[in-house]
Amino acid sequence: MNRQEMVSKREMKSTRSLNASNPTQSSVILPSGSKMQLDLTKEEDASKTQASIQQFAQGMKRAKRLKFDKAFKPGKHTASIFLWGHARPSRMFPQHSNQASPFRHETLSQKRLVYVAAAKDGSHAFGVTDNDWTLVWGEANFAPALGLGKDTKSTLPFLLHPLKKQK
Repeated sequence: MNRQEMVSKREMKSTRSLNASNPTQSSVILPSGSKMQLDLTKEEDASKTQASIQQFAQGMKRAKRLKFDKAFKPGKHTASIFLWGHARPSRMFPQHSNQASPFRHETLSQKRLVYVAAAKDGSHAFGVTDNDWTLVWGEANFAPALGLGKDTKSTLPFLLHPLKKQK
């Protein structure tokens, strides 16, 4: 079974649609967007398919946390910043808002972010760079939440202000 055919049990249930003209076949939409036809005429095939789905779902429950080869050290390593979903304000990009596929943001990747905090709903975020700059991006329903004045509810990555050194 290749990687595209591995679909979790929940995805299989939510995307399975029985063909009205042929009730012994069902089509499954894979995460890549392609469709896979399942022939359920033989009970063996159906039970094997169900068993492989259950085995895959059990394997997903036992997944372990990722470990990096080297520890990430801010200031010594560079990082690529990817944005997706609400990261592109729909007020500024109505036709391309809420992208499901991540895209690399060149400006943020060059800023050497060492800390990023996002809102619970994920619509806006703040980041601090290694040279103590504070950046904000995204959108909020309440304008002062972004710290950009009374009227600004959405923004591309924007420098709020450099942090001041405290004694």
